[in-house]
Amino acid sequence: SLSPSPPVCEGCRDTGRLCPDNTASFPGGRRDEGDRDYVDTAIRETQEELGMSVSREQVWGTFQPLRDRSGTLVVAVLANLGDLDLGKLRPNPAEVEDAFTVPIEHFCRERNCRYTRFRRGERWSYTLPVYPSTKYRVWGLTAVVIDSLLPILIPGHYCNIFSTLPPPSCKDTGPGGAHR
Repeated sequence: SLSPSPPVCEGCRDTGRLCPDNTASFPGGRRDEGDRDYVDTAIRETQEELGMSVSREQVWGTFQPLRDRSGTLVVAVLANLGDLDLGKLRPNPAEVEDAFTVPIEHFCRERNCRYTRFRRGERWSYTLPVYPSTKYRVWGLTAVVIDSLLPILIPGHYCNIFSTLPPPSCKDTGPGGAHR
């Protein structure tokens, strides 16, 4: 057991509809012309989406850039938010359906660590981690960031999903991909 188990702050995006497939994501968005760097973008987006002020002093660092399915460059920024009071957040209803936290310990339980494999034709295209939560499913780039972060943040308590994947087999089938 991790003690204390700090939460991971996430939100459920909304673009005029309910969260697609009950999926979660971190605050974020495109870099504005006035942003000096990715940290400025993350701080501004967190303020815009959650009504939460984050200072540069709270930022621990950035992750290696990733590309999403469309090829857009995504840079995750890690910050210590301290004791987070969800009641004090002011989610922007135009961008966020719901704001919530998930204890880091949740991601370390084997029953909460899954993956999805996607195919293109007869070939495996890519594999993504998936974390079912009590309310939303954490997957996509959000799950990739969490899967990369936890072995660094809490060594010995989390085993990176990609390091434990079995080789694909003919039995791994399903709509869109295979699920563990």
